[in-house]
Amino acid sequence: MDTSKPVPTRTAASPTPVSSSNDSTRIRRSTVSTVSSFRTPTPPLSSLPSAPASAIEQQESPTAAARRQIDPSLEKEVSSWVTEVLGLPPSNEPLDEFLKSGVILCQLVNKINPGSVKYRESKIPFMMLENINSYLAACNSLGLPSNTLFQPSDLFEKKNMNLVLASIHALGRMSAKIPGFSGPYLRSSIRLASDDS
Repeated sequence: MDTSKPVPTRTAASPTPVSSSNDSTRIRRSTVSTVSSFRTPTPPLSSLPSAPASAIEQQESPTAAARRQIDPSLEKEVSSWVTEVLGLPPSNEPLDEFLKSGVILCQLVNKINPGSVKYRESKIPFMMLENINSYLAACNSLGLPSNTLFQPSDLFEKKNMNLVLASIHALGRMSAKIPGFSGPYLRSSIRLASDDS
């Protein structure tokens, strides 16, 4: 008699399902789309407000503003006198640019009192400022009061062109008192603030 018992067979456990990478991607995309649906839409650039063109056009550069403030009568007198003393034709260049290098000013003071100052013709800012400083020192040596002199930046940076013109104007009037200079002199009916000091 066969007493052996049948060996029970084991059934393999069904594997735990593992989510594929495609499922994870779908979940992330779904989350992103849900979050983005709550964001406020960004308006197109064309709909954003912009400054009126007229306001931009009306903005004035510092240089233009400085030139606008120049006393036209004073500028005309000074320009005419400088070119006449140096024997130059009238310049079409704005006076601030014409004088900026300091060369014309040095030539002017040397014409009034020969050998007053040395200068160098250069477009290098440092050299141009040196010329202006040399001119101012020469004017002071000639007896021009210090309160009628300007600072180099008043001319070079166009900070106060009226003061520059008033200073040259004072030199033109004082030139009549300098021995050896036969003119032309600057005699004007324009009254400047420096005349009261």
